Amino acid sequence: MAFKSKESPQKTISFLRLSVLFVGILQLGIGAILYQSTRSFLATAIPTQGEIIAIDRRQNDDTTRYHPVIQFDTKSGETIEFTSDTGFNFSTYQVADNIAILYSQETPNTVRINSFSSLWLPSLSLLGLGGIFTLAMVGSMVYESQQRKLHHHLKNNGKIIVVPYSRVELNSSTKVNSVSPYRIVCQWHDPMDNKVYLFKSENIWFNPEEFARDRDIKIYINPDNYQQYYMNIDFLPKLAT
Repeated sequence: MAFKSKESPQKTISFLRLSVLFVGILQLGIGAILYQSTRSFLATAIPTQGEIIAIDRRQNDDTTRYHPVIQFDTKSGETIEFTSDTGFNFSTYQVADNIAILYSQETPNTVRINSFSSLWLPSLSLLGLGGIFTLAMVGSMVYESQQRKLHHHLKNNGKIIVVPYSRVELNSSTKVNSVSPYRIVCQWHDPMDNKVYLFKSENIWFNPEEFARDRDIKIYINPDNYQQYYMNIDFLPKLAT
């Protein structure tokens, strides 16, 4: 995760998360409107056949899309020509091809190609992307909230062990302003099961080594599940913002 900002890393992460959530909700809203619009259109649309009389070539950056120009006759005998809003690969349609279309009974100039991609792909793409963004951000917020509740519970009810400082590592899975946070790592040998456990702190946005070196650090653990723990790093100074 990389993002440029002059704010503190915590504020940057919060801003990025809210921004992605807003985009996801916006995409869901637009997708729902397009989906309902297509349903309303199909309820009264009249199917017919049109003829491709030209291909409109449109260049967008490095992508070229071909939009068929279609001519058809309505039931009342009116001849209508329109250019499809949906672009295709070059080989999809050719001049003189017949093509299935739908037009509005009330406004015959409202026309769509009778295919899944033309009718449903725009709305379903927005709904899919919006759903992914929204669920991902809501999921991360719920997870963070659950972690805070777990840490609070462990501080009040967990088993306390005191473990010597082992090392500091970079959490390279996260980046803010091209900088990764640090984590304190402690190693503990449990004589009961003769296993070694590694405990890692939450993200720290400065190098804590000089403050953690030669220090015993308090860990709150769930005695039934050592994967649930909280490392107390309250002894560290606060990062100036």
